[in-house]
Amino acid sequence: MLAATLVFALHVLAVSCQAELSPEDHDVVKGFIASLRRNVHIDWEQPPSVNCSVNSEATAWPWTTGCLETVFTLQKQLARSPHAGGLASHPDVEVYIVPYVEKALMNVGDDDAIMTTEHSTASIDSTVKGWQVGAQLTSAYSGIGISGSYSKVWTTGTYRTAAVSVQSTCKAGYDCRVETWTFHVRIVGYCRLVPFIRCDAEADACQSSWTPETTQFVDFTRKHCSSTGPSAPYRFEACEVTTPVLDHTGNPFTRLVRIARSMSDKSEKPPRAINVDVEHGWFELDNGELYDAVDDTYYGNKYHLWYKKPEAPKPDLSILRSLPGKTTTVTPARGSGSRQVEKASRTESRPSVPRMDELGRQFFSQLPGLPSLQDAARMLDRRARRRGLAGRSQLKERASEGTGLQIDFLDDLVVKTADTTGSRVN
Repeated sequence: MLAATLVFALHVLAVSCQAELSPEDHDVVKGFIASLRRNVHIDWEQPPSVNCSVNSEATAWPWTTGCLETVFTLQKQLARSPHAGGLASHPDVEVYIVPYVEKALMNVGDDDAIMTTEHSTASIDSTVKGWQVGAQLTSAYSGIGISGSYSKVWTTGTYRTAAVSVQSTCKAGYDCRVETWTFHVRIVGYCRLVPFIRCDAEADACQSSWTPETTQFVDFTRKHCSSTGPSAPYRFEACEVTTPVLDHTGNPFTRLVRIARSMSDKSEKPPRAINVDVEHGWFELDNGELYDAVDDTYYGNKYHLWYKKPEAPKPDLSILRSLPGKTTTVTPARGSGSRQVEKASRTESRPSVPRMDELGRQFFSQLPGLPSLQDAARMLDRRARRRGLAGRSQLKERASEGTGLQIDFLDDLVVKTADTTGSRVN
């Protein structure tokens, strides 16, 4: 279970008066889910199914020689929906998460606080009652297989999946929580209605003929089979089912997540520019970051890449009015247009800091599947070193524009202390 329960920290930097931002809206989280959704495979030989009606009647003559009681079943089977012209559409499969809060802390003090999490709890959202359906991670976590052949069913509720020991830091001025995310699939599409008649053996009523005929069998067939003939014998209706994604051991696939939200407001003192690099068009801020006013991005030793801080106050650039020099036009190396900045007296030359936006865009496109999250971190490290930047042991993805979300993958924090898989909480 530990292999499927990885930990990453999700820092949500937002003002308290702002509307709640969903972690699922972050580019990395969306890419994480999309990497699964892109590789969903439905087993059409054994599609998800459910018996929606079962009736038994005394068998009518002359079939009493085969059985005294006949069972009539109407089964829904997930199908490719037929359309005019012989085309078929596939069901829509949504991959989503259901969170469960393990620990919460509002740090109103001046010092950072340590949060210790001792459990991981799966929260199951399921409509599989009566359904024969399962969704399971494929080999190497490269996708999800959906089939009616999976036998283990998890009903709605919360289940203790593991006893763990995880410590994380909640910074001063942050509202923090640790959650277990349980991955689910919602399948929305059309089901084929297949009527079965079981006397001495079970037969598909729409694919069978009755010799000798009996009104009992013929009436059931006419009621549930299409009148268009054997080429399209079945009727269809809309159907939907949700089920948790299971790992290779048959347990819910979960991830432990740390979320932190800043409680500060926009009245906090903005960082102040203390230097200007005219050659690159960057400002050095008193908090140690570089600031690019053209695209409103920051660079700092903490992240080793450019990122946005949409909720942070804009830097104080009054240095333009106070430093001696003349006004010059600087054309940025990336983007279009030009800007006027104050050219200060010549300062020490700064090393070039390459942009890594393109690497961020390639983050999921080049390395599909869940293990690629760590592979991508190593890939970025190798590329960064080739470009003269120091390597990083953990990946920091650029914050999404307009969300302020940042993600760390910290799977090395998990220490499994016991396996309590399947222990129901409620």
